[in-house]
Amino acid sequence: MGSPAAEHAAALAEEMSEAHFGDARLSKRQSKLVQKLAQAPDKSFPSLLSDSELEAAYRFFGNDAVTPAAILAPHVRATLARMEAEPVVLAIHDTTTLSFRSDGQRQGLGRLRSSGQTFFAHFTLAVSGDGARRPLGVLDLSTHVRNDATTGNEHDRWGDQVERVAALGCAPHALVHVMDREGDDYGLFAQLLSAGHRFVIRLAHNRLVEAAVPGEEAKLEQALAHVRAVAVREVELSLRPAGNRSPQQKRLRPSRAGRLAKLALGSTRVTLRRPRSQPRGLPATLSLQVVRVWELDPPPGEAPVE
Repeated sequence: MGSPAAEHAAALAEEMSEAHFGDARLSKRQSKLVQKLAQAPDKSFPSLLSDSELEAAYRFFGNDAVTPAAILAPHVRATLARMEAEPVVLAIHDTTTLSFRSDGQRQGLGRLRSSGQTFFAHFTLAVSGDGARRPLGVLDLSTHVRNDATTGNEHDRWGDQVERVAALGCAPHALVHVMDREGDDYGLFAQLLSAGHRFVIRLAHNRLVEAAVPGEEAKLEQALAHVRAVAVREVELSLRPAGNRSPQQKRLRPSRAGRLAKLALGSTRVTLRRPRSQPRGLPATLSLQVVRVWELDPPPGEAPVE
């Protein structure tokens, strides 16, 4: 019996061998590449492949028939099959930035902020919703380049990907879409609610809500201040070093020492008001359940988790 990594790589290679590129040789090449890469995913192609294998890999990826969708298709089918045994699945959405040397000459890349050689990969990962959080596979991938020719709203990728995942035939009641702060968008909330999707999105904005007294303005922060704790959990917080991060990242996620935090949890229902910046075609209000998680008795000098 081989090592667990080798067995996993062999199983994944067999799964990915079902890819269709219109040429059986390309499908065979993908299977071989997957088996090699899965055994050491942290290594670069030149360090993992021989000269002949490396040349064959570059020919493979340079073939017009080899697209991200075609590469992933058999894996997505297998992921959907694994999901059938799960009563609830988390569809975790997030974006990864892939950056290369800023003075590089790669074609088709764009800027990170004002310059650079970068593209963004937006993934949806299926994970079991039973608390074990077992990875079941990738459901969707889209790539995005930021440059002067870019049209449309960059934020649309979140909603677009939700709809592509839904088109795979996933039952809305069995799937919970999970997104971080960038998913806090009124238009996205409206889209998810109208389609009957379940979702958990971490909030980033202190939004306007319907006040108890008609005609008055209230903010979400005020509504959450009255939430009562219904559960308390101890959670291990990892060390967060200052590092080389942007001012925005340091503001959103300040450095901290690792510690055991006592967190309180509670929830309330709120009615959000449509922001003035949003199209008037969206609903004037949206009713959402909001969960508040906050730290009890943080150490002196440490910012409490909220």
